[in-house]
Amino acid sequence: MLAIDLLRNISQTIEFENKEIDDKLIGACLFLANQCLSAGEMHEWEFIVVKDKGKKEKLYEASLRQAWIKSAPVVIAVCLDKERVVQKYGEKGLKYGEQDISFVAYSLALAANSLELGSYLVQAFNEEKVKEILNLPEHLAPRFLVCIGYPKVRREKQRYDIDSITWVDEYGKKYDFSFLFKPGTPEKEITLEDILKGFLEKKESWIDKLKRVFKKKD
Repeated sequence: MLAIDLLRNISQTIEFENKEIDDKLIGACLFLANQCLSAGEMHEWEFIVVKDKGKKEKLYEASLRQAWIKSAPVVIAVCLDKERVVQKYGEKGLKYGEQDISFVAYSLALAANSLELGSYLVQAFNEEKVKEILNLPEHLAPRFLVCIGYPKVRREKQRYDIDSITWVDEYGKKYDFSFLFKPGTPEKEITLEDILKGFLEKKESWIDKLKRVFKKKD
């Protein structure tokens, strides 16, 4: 899947198929997410892959009973290594760490969707209870629970028009270029596809090959 299509079409999966995922696909998702950029190349994250139904039930209870946690065959806890960031940047490093964890969690969701899986980024949970369930050491803090599986129901994505949230040089100064991407307006002259025409040739990337090789059969 082209990154352009992936970014435009990604959405949260709120119900998953009752179907197991090949471990090779989970490994591919983790490998891709692990390529994420980080402040000062700290690489300050660790993953806990949760497949055990009992532990998922406990995570469900610790996460305000969000149904997608029980529905997903796999839940991946993305954890911040607080010790690593403080050692490099002091207490201010914790801010960088929180930012980087958001990047890697979203990268994990993108990787899953690129392999025709679905995902849901869970942010609301009782941190202490999750730490206890996953037996995390003191220096690791859970920041996201990423549910992954084959999508059954996706949440409809809603966004503000880009021309209402984009400014140039300073707040309030309209970025005139943005009207090109707002569908249905009389001023529209070209589409996003027109602008990116030279980049949209359909070529099989290595991720497409991986998907073809490891796609789980019905």
